[in-house]
Amino acid sequence: CQGFPVIPAPGSARVVGYVPRVALQRMAAQGGEEVDLAPGLDAAPVQVDEATCVDRVEEMFYLLGLRYLLVTSNGGLLGIVTKKDLLRFLRKAALDTGATASPSSPAPAGFTRDDL
Repeated sequence: CQGFPVIPAPGSARVVGYVPRVALQRMAAQGGEEVDLAPGLDAAPVQVDEATCVDRVEEMFYLLGLRYLLVTSNGGLLGIVTKKDLLRFLRKAALDTGATASPSSPAPAGFTRDDL
């Protein structure tokens, strides 16, 4: 995981942003009991609705150069999809449909072997 979604209170699922792991570690290293997330907060992380089709998600990763996106329903966080998650899913789907894939197979369109 390269970061963490930010919610306003325990038990809430409403997403108010995303903090990369590196920024959070930097802030935590400054000490203190409370950490101000504002300096490292991405207040507008890319989100998709749970009903978004995989083709659209793949297109978003490719066109926007995403490393992750948040999956929500009515503004509530359901989960996170990373680039590696998507690539694993696409490879499995290719295998399940009878396509042949091996570790030396080319990466899906729009991705490089370095993304794996």
